[in-house]
Amino acid sequence: MEWVFPVLALIGFLLLYAVTKRNTNNGSLSRKGFIQFIAVFAGTFAAVIGIVYYLA
Repeated sequence: MEWVFPVLALIGFLLLYAVTKRNTNNGSLSRKGFIQFIAVFAGTFAAVIGIVYYLA
């Protein structure tokens, strides 16, 4: 169980980095990129809650 949180944090960081890297123009995040960022963040958060609930 100790490995779950670091692995999920790494996966979440990589997903958010990929979304922001792909949707950045001239140093600013586009509107579509911002919406995708929020969606990925919410999805990752829901996955963490689900996994913690399942393992507890």
